Amino acid sequence: MSQFVYWYNEKHRHSGLQFVTPRQRHEGSAVKILEKRRKVYEEARNRHPERWARGTRNWALIDNVALNPIKEDHRRIPEGGGRFVKRMLSNSAAAACGRSEAKRLDECARLSKADQS
Repeated sequence: MSQFVYWYNEKHRHSGLQFVTPRQRHEGSAVKILEKRRKVYEEARNRHPERWARGTRNWALIDNVALNPIKEDHRRIPEGGGRFVKRMLSNSAAAACGRSEAKRLDECARLSKADQS
């Protein structure tokens, strides 16, 4: 177990930390590392702009870091949603939207308003 903890904190570059290790982040050396990466990417883009379809990667230090971040779920019914659901289900286009997990609730609301107009 101690080998895993060592690897995880000292060797593994976490994508959620902009590919630095937890130790680098904790000690503050991540700022210098990310600044160097930003310069390297900008220099590479300036030397060969034909290789870059878009801008360079954002190497800014992320302010808030969490092991299991709470992701925004657009399928949740907002506060007072009982009324929203009843209104949405009274409309056939919005009801179809409400059954589709691929659609966001704000899109369903927009469809509902369009049908009511």
